[in-house]
Amino acid sequence: MMNANSTFIWEGAIHIGNEPGLYGNAHYSGLFLELPLTIKNFDPVAPQDDLLKLEFLTRNVKVFTGYPGHLIEVRRYVPDAQFGNPFKWKETIIKNSDRILDGVTNTIVDIPITGSTDPVYLSIAIKIDTDLKPALYDDFLFTGLHYTTTSQNISVNLGFRVN
Repeated sequence: MMNANSTFIWEGAIHIGNEPGLYGNAHYSGLFLELPLTIKNFDPVAPQDDLLKLEFLTRNVKVFTGYPGHLIEVRRYVPDAQFGNPFKWKETIIKNSDRILDGVTNTIVDIPITGSTDPVYLSIAIKIDTDLKPALYDDFLFTGLHYTTTSQNISVNLGFRVN
């Protein structure tokens, strides 16, 4: 069940899976979906560490018994000072152990956010479970992304935004 105190980032219907056209009311993304997010502390007087809880809403998830489920991967983008080029950034996987499981309609992923007034750039990805034979992959709907935070001093926006 969705948290009543959460704030929505995105709602709609995206079909993830290996059989296009199964859900006529949804856009088809194939075996993978990735969304960019910008996290901003809107209280610059007191930047603090926070815990971002992302809530992935899904429908019709059916994972075969014995399989791990659909992987949620979170990447963070930071300047790469190693090269001395202010335009060079690097991508780092910061989470890749959370899974969307059989029959679950909402999956919560906790992401620690360190205190800063600079925007934090993340991308979140859902990868279909490919541990079984192609053509037997699960097809399901991703229907929303919501969030809550511990301090309520940060906002999350879909897309990468400058300051």
